[in-house]
Amino acid sequence: RELEQSRAQVAELESKNAQLMMKLQQALKVNQKVKETLGGAMKQLQSKLKAEKQKNAELKARLSATEQSSGKQHEEDKAALYETLKTKEELMQDLRQQLLHKESEIEQASSTIEQLRESA
Repeated sequence: RELEQSRAQVAELESKNAQLMMKLQQALKVNQKVKETLGGAMKQLQSKLKAEKQKNAELKARLSATEQSSGKQHEEDKAALYETLKTKEELMQDLRQQLLHKESEIEQASSTIEQLRESA
């Protein structure tokens, strides 16, 4: 009789284990998709950030050249360049924030997967 109970308990535990393993596999698939999606987004953000840095370098060079010149038109150009540079730097800051946010999301997803692995 005890043997039958033990067998029933073993079967129940094996069933629960199989369910947990299925849930873990699903969570791993979801995590992989999240990583792929966020990885792609991060690459795009890094690419944008790199492009903005290049544009900023060009703007700074133009600004420097403009500062060496004189005249009203040059002053107007300089003011416009300052404004553009300020906008570009704000955009870069925003891209950095988005990048940090995406990295945080990846860390959270990985942490969730680790917790699921440990609970299984």
